[in-house]
Amino acid sequence: MLNEDELDTLTIDRMIFHVVRPDRPDPLFLAETKPPQYPEFFAKRVRDTLRGASYDFNEGSGIPALVEGALADPDPDDGFLATSRSLARRFKDKVKGDNRMAPGALMLLAMRTNESRLVALIKFDHHAVITYSLEAEDGADPKPLMESVVQNFSQDRKAMQKSVVIRLADPKHADPERHRHRILVIDRSSSRYRDATQHFENFLDVRRTFEKEDLTSKLFKAAKATIDKHRDVMPAEVAKAPTRRLRETFERLNGFDSDNPEEFWGAIAGGIDGPAKDAVLKTFERKLANRAMETESFQFDRKGLPKREYKRLVAKEGFALWFREEHEKDGIVKVDRADDGSATITLTTARLVQDDETETLPKITG
Repeated sequence: MLNEDELDTLTIDRMIFHVVRPDRPDPLFLAETKPPQYPEFFAKRVRDTLRGASYDFNEGSGIPALVEGALADPDPDDGFLATSRSLARRFKDKVKGDNRMAPGALMLLAMRTNESRLVALIKFDHHAVITYSLEAEDGADPKPLMESVVQNFSQDRKAMQKSVVIRLADPKHADPERHRHRILVIDRSSSRYRDATQHFENFLDVRRTFEKEDLTSKLFKAAKATIDKHRDVMPAEVAKAPTRRLRETFERLNGFDSDNPEEFWGAIAGGIDGPAKDAVLKTFERKLANRAMETESFQFDRKGLPKREYKRLVAKEGFALWFREEHEKDGIVKVDRADDGSATITLTTARLVQDDETETLPKITG
């Protein structure tokens, strides 16, 4: 959503939050914080959200127009204040059925960079913490004075339960990518993959940009392309059968966490370490970025895996064999594999339909 220059120039113009509690029918509306306090603390929370999943507004959604009011210059009606209260009421209404909702603060931030204007919405849960101060006594060790604080903003990611950053479309921008709304969402109450719960989707009136089947397919292709580029450092069993190894990994794992790609690659090729591992992860990150999914975390939908149409054997001697999986099951193709990597291949056919010469061969890679 933001390039490096924009990240460096990200500033908070306005800040307000309201208290939402499951045991109260209405939010507790608070006054705007003028000027914004602890801007670096909250800007860091926004940067965390930029690692969220990509969403799109549903067709006909009124949220873009509502958010536009928060970015408008101050006027007698003050769209920022009105937007914050409308969103707090909507949040309370749409999320009230989620029994995971905890008391907390719903914060609205109006932000800008050198190129963009953005809105962030963050739900902080109230977590009880114990603070202490030190009281000095002459000739004795300092005495700790402890106090319980419930209403607080913690930098612990678990306290930032739900967050969204919205960059509205700018049709006048030179970059076509800026001609559409961009929405990034993190919802830590949903699962380890942090995609929005149904309640939070309803509140934002959004849908995920990519279906999980599509994301699974994209991830498989990105991983395969990474293996192909770094085949020389891959374990022998991965370099020799990358598609099979990837399929086994996708069937064994539950999903992919973009914050922890090392876990994914450890399951694929656990023997890689040091500079080779760094190079693999760098290529993998680039392959994900090429597919616009570098921040996506998701549960696998295995319908996105390539179909098992054919199996392929490529021999050191320069010949290759393609055959359907059922051919091996039916005994038409028999492969006896030895521990040293050699193999004996036996083909049985009811009849040869062609037994001729040729000047060309299919391209053999690997």
